Amino acid sequence: MLLQSCIDFCYYTFAEEFEAIRTYLQMVQRHRFGYRLAESVPLHRLAQIMGHDSLDITKLYIQGTRHDLQQAVETIAWT
Repeated sequence: MLLQSCIDFCYYTFAEEFEAIRTYLQMVQRHRFGYRLAESVPLHRLAQIMGHDSLDITKLYIQGTRHDLQQAVETIAWT
């Protein structure tokens, strides 16, 4: 009974924080999906899949990470 009381207390005390974390993780997962899909799908198709009305929003998924850019520079340097 004490354990259930502790769980209930934590849930109601931190419900907003839990919801914020859940929302953030969903956003990260969606962005990662879009980023990975952008490697193999044309931009206009990716926009349709992601439900974007504007390609400007979809372009966020094709921006390279630092690792991507470093890898591209290294590829060029050794070619």
